[in-house]
Amino acid sequence: MMKGFRFFRRDSVRELKSWVDDGLISAEQGEAILSRSGASWQDAEGHSFGYFLLTAMAALFAGLALILIMSHNWDEIPRMARMLGLILLTLVVNLQGARVFLAGKEQAGVIWLFFGGLCYGASIMLIAQIYHLGEHYPDGILWWALGILPLAALCRSRLLALQVLALAIIWMFVESFEDFFPALFPLFALVTLWVSLVAGSSRLLFLLSILSLLLWLNLLMNWYLGDWWQYHWEPDTLAINIALGLMLAGGAWRMMSANRFHLKAYGHALQHCVLLLGIFTLVVLSFDGMWRELRTELTWSGSILTMIVGAASICAIALSWHSSIFARIALGANGLFYTLGFLNTEMMLLPDQVMTVLTNLMLVFTGIYSIRRGIDESNGTAFYTGVSVLLLTALLRYFDLVGDYIGGAMLFMLCAAVLYGAARYWRYRREAAREE
Repeated sequence: MMKGFRFFRRDSVRELKSWVDDGLISAEQGEAILSRSGASWQDAEGHSFGYFLLTAMAALFAGLALILIMSHNWDEIPRMARMLGLILLTLVVNLQGARVFLAGKEQAGVIWLFFGGLCYGASIMLIAQIYHLGEHYPDGILWWALGILPLAALCRSRLLALQVLALAIIWMFVESFEDFFPALFPLFALVTLWVSLVAGSSRLLFLLSILSLLLWLNLLMNWYLGDWWQYHWEPDTLAINIALGLMLAGGAWRMMSANRFHLKAYGHALQHCVLLLGIFTLVVLSFDGMWRELRTELTWSGSILTMIVGAASICAIALSWHSSIFARIALGANGLFYTLGFLNTEMMLLPDQVMTVLTNLMLVFTGIYSIRRGIDESNGTAFYTGVSVLLLTALLRYFDLVGDYIGGAMLFMLCAAVLYGAARYWRYRREAAREE
């Protein structure tokens, strides 16, 4: 219900205001509902999110139609007229957007500027075609993103920031395919991340900014290791990604304990995203032989990677210190497991099969933790994530046993006991809530 309230915020606030006006609820109750969802009475002003989304899509399709029409009749227009027409169209649309935005109609102004950004990109491509300026075509996408970037920052618009980030991600890939390193990408990702924090209501923009930065860092590490854009199994990059994931998890828990509502929402979204990435990593490492391959393909020494992961674990626990004790236990358990794992690649304290068994136990622990968190916080997403992890672990171990059949049977019995216990506890909590 609260997710729907946040998605259709203006419509929901207007409906809530009508309840107060009709005397169905008091003004104090209305304020409490608004504060719980991070909204205010001012959100009832202006157009709804649905109107904004539909007009933005209309501008997108209008821009695509414009590009198709101009491309079809391109050769019939004189060269100078083509260039001047493109420049004039881009200036007129963007000036109209600036005028409307400064007049106080911010949503309408952003739609005009979004359409102006499409015109600007079409002008770059078509003018380059006129004068045959296609020696390094990714530069056109780069200048397109750079041209819209100041507008996104000045207007603090989520739509313009998404436009910039989408162009920057496309440029990052095509620049890599041309065997050039996209060194300027962090500029776009950091600006869009700042816009998401200032705007305060775009988890999509927030997550895309962070995940694209992680992708760029992986490209950087591959370039350093001499593999360039084709991502292969590199244990060194795995260790650094685990370290980054631990610190992001700590930061997510820190955001979840903040006072501002949008930071809490961002923290929950980031924590769930990191959890899914962590589950994927554990699933990869849960197969027999992966730890042996990890030890034999290291470029850096295991002691260096152990120090990196250990330091990241300490930082993650420090960041989440004001969160729940379960968060610190989960971060500490993951940090200790990965630190031991990379230390084992250097010193061979434990056999590889033992590390594989520990990885499967970590998957079971992750499932139990998610189920417990889902029950305690009445969070269905966390609960079903934990159940899915346990079912996936059991399914994988059914087809790919680690150890003998007795070990697999014990793992299945453990998963069955956890699921049954979670079901019983969930029913107990629901019955206790009904009695209250």
